[in-house]
Amino acid sequence: MQIVSFSTCLKAKQNSILPQYKFSTLRGALGHGLRRVICIKRRAQCQDCSLLQHCPYTTIFDNSATQTEFLPLVCYSGNEQTEFQAGDTLPVHITLMGHAAAHSAYTLLALQEMASQGLGKDRQPFTIGDPPPYLQQVELFGETLPAGTYRMHLQSPLRSKSGSRLTTDLDLPKILQLAVKRVQTLYDSQQQPAPHLTQVMPDAREISRNLRWLDIGRYSNRQATKMKLGGFVGSMEFSDPTGAAASLLAAVAKIHIGKQTTFGYGKIELEKEE
Repeated sequence: MQIVSFSTCLKAKQNSILPQYKFSTLRGALGHGLRRVICIKRRAQCQDCSLLQHCPYTTIFDNSATQTEFLPLVCYSGNEQTEFQAGDTLPVHITLMGHAAAHSAYTLLALQEMASQGLGKDRQPFTIGDPPPYLQQVELFGETLPAGTYRMHLQSPLRSKSGSRLTTDLDLPKILQLAVKRVQTLYDSQQQPAPHLTQVMPDAREISRNLRWLDIGRYSNRQATKMKLGGFVGSMEFSDPTGAAASLLAAVAKIHIGKQTTFGYGKIELEKEE
């Protein structure tokens, strides 16, 4: 499975104020930038466009037009700074998966466009900082981790649903189920068979957890309303007798898990306890 990721930083051109949690701000600005650099027909809606099925914008960003479940994009920044002085930098990390990886050049152009057009409701201008974006191709299952004790950090809100209801309690089996679902959905979207690691739920035992619920507000332009998107953050320790659970989680750490992953939700990191 082809995955392309690149990290860069945006440099403030003037004193600026941005939200503490920038998930919606960055994702929305990237989408607008992507449409500006790609769309040649300048239509208000994509649904009746003759280029719909071949458009990088709808492939990467807008599944409402193509009626597909999976969006192969993650746009993330863990920076919680709200006040930026001219010259301050904002780190941004973008991941493209599957067929979307072929459109990385458009995404880099969109990144430049979003910076120059400005971020936040006041369109505060940024530039691409140094070093320039570094493009990296990674393998989803590029490593096999050994048995042992691991600590998993939920660095951005992890949210999921059971039916139509939000999950209100998050344990290790649920996280592993979300990881398997994320991988299977990705491979299904590319019409490829999922790897064997996802066929059997890994055997692992939760040791401890320290999680809390974090609510983040955002404004939806599509629905013209304010929304709250909450999820779990914190850490969890678990024992893995085979390394299968850790290997699975190390893989999905590259593409996030749960709901709203395109906004940067569901970022996890794994460390092995000594």
